[in-house]
Amino acid sequence: MSIQYNKLLDSTCDISNREIIKNRFENQGYLFLKGVLDFRAINDLRHKICDILYENGWLKKNSNPVLGHVDLRKRCTEGEKKYVDVYHKIYKLKALHESGHWKDLLNILNVLFDKGVFPIPQKILRMWFPKFLDHTTPFHQDYVHFQSKKQITTWIPLGDCDIELGGLGILPNSHKKRLKHEFSLGAGNLKINSEIKSNSVYTTNYKCGDLLIFDVNLIHGALPNYTDQKIRLSLDNRFQEIGHPVAEHLLEPHLFDQSKIGWDEIYKNWEDSDDNLKYYWKKYDHQILKRDEQYIELAVDDAINKAYSNQKDALNFLNRLQKLDPESKYGKKASETLLAINNQLKGVPMK
Repeated sequence: MSIQYNKLLDSTCDISNREIIKNRFENQGYLFLKGVLDFRAINDLRHKICDILYENGWLKKNSNPVLGHVDLRKRCTEGEKKYVDVYHKIYKLKALHESGHWKDLLNILNVLFDKGVFPIPQKILRMWFPKFLDHTTPFHQDYVHFQSKKQITTWIPLGDCDIELGGLGILPNSHKKRLKHEFSLGAGNLKINSEIKSNSVYTTNYKCGDLLIFDVNLIHGALPNYTDQKIRLSLDNRFQEIGHPVAEHLLEPHLFDQSKIGWDEIYKNWEDSDDNLKYYWKKYDHQILKRDEQYIELAVDDAINKAYSNQKDALNFLNRLQKLDPESKYGKKASETLLAINNQLKGVPMK
């Protein structure tokens, strides 16, 4: 690849100095720490995920599942039923939910929160196919999705993740103000509506055990997966200070609105000894904020406007939306739009 990126600042040597770490995070909006997480826990989770991917035909037959060599014919992404069906099989893994409670991770995060760390229940796994560049997660700020003023994200690669595989890129010092967003393909379906130049992006060749922490308003996005056959697996979980208000949809499983899965189903085959992890958030006294759907509406309405201009990405998104949940408010809007566009092409007068 000819694209050149800037190198992330390594803060590993300063992790024991609370004042330096807090000031650096507040000033630049991120911390990058090398090899601070237990690679055994990460590899164990990767093995469990890859076994499920192999069983569901995503990975090449007779390959070693942990290598993550995909069958390109199985490519799919969030917003498609075939993706969500496999994703929620993985989502039942206890090890996936434990990832937000790893002791070495929480010990680091305690440096940033004076009143203790609250792991958001909605743990998130990302699975990105190679040669699927249109669906690369666009550069955005997390506040449009998670609706919090004081939240942080931890991004953890599940295995080595070099630039070619498509790790995370960030823009340091970009967390000082919130920017406008517009429709885009990729996870979340929103991107900031200004150009991101590669020479402003910071990233690295991530190794297993590395940790990237960033502010809810820091501009970030995935880099394209340019490999021939490797799937990129990563976690982006969220945390906030104990007692801070939390949005109601973050207390639900990830992609719950794409297949109606609930916690009882996720916990169904867990052992009784795992009860301390089940519904753990109910012991906290948090104000629960009603979900603000303005950003979902922004993505859908902007996609509709762009679809009338025959923008391929917008048409792709609306087709997926109507197939995934045709009876929902947004599914119906997508269907009505596609029907109207089809009628226009046929020369049928609009009512």
